Amino acid sequence: VTIIKSHLEAFEDGVWEPTPERIRLTVGEIDRLSKLISEVGSLYSIEGTENSISLASVNMSEEMARLALSFDPMFANKSVVLEKEIEHGIEAVADIAKMRQAAANLLSNALRYTDSGGHVLFSLKSCSGSLEILVRDNGIGIAKSDLPNIFERFYRADKSRARASGGMGIGLAIAKAIVEAHGGNIRVESSEGEGSAFTMTIPLEHNI
Repeated sequence: VTIIKSHLEAFEDGVWEPTPERIRLTVGEIDRLSKLISEVGSLYSIEGTENSISLASVNMSEEMARLALSFDPMFANKSVVLEKEIEHGIEAVADIAKMRQAAANLLSNALRYTDSGGHVLFSLKSCSGSLEILVRDNGIGIAKSDLPNIFERFYRADKSRARASGGMGIGLAIAKAIVEAHGGNIRVESSEGEGSAFTMTIPLEHNI
């Protein structure tokens, strides 16, 4: 808000000419703020009520395969390989819209912090009454000192790079809230400079 206000005041006072480039910069900041407000609202809606998820029986294999397919163009544009290992026929009771959001947040992060020529694995498998979604990349990784805080809202391990690439510091908090609302857990393993692996695990069955 401070950035937007300063830009508009500069236009008003004649300090800056309202050139197309500076207008685009201001509009970009407004877009970032709108996105942040939307994501914060999404997080509070998940955390704020006991019945924050709408459960239904879904074919998780088909849903996650479709989600991964939708990311193909973005990965191709950055020349990052997206490998998919989707176990067939996994049926689960879940809020599929929110689980898609959680998985999409992990895929978006992996793409954001993996350089061109890199590799991301997206996998789904079932194990002992649970399903496991893994997103593993060989990107920039996360420093050991940042790992304990990585799921906190607004926390960004690499603030300058996250800002330049559009990171809001809330995507992982949303993923964590969604997974925990399903009675599951999310964990991360990472080494700086070597990549990260995020794993979401939720029960296959819930009482509807």
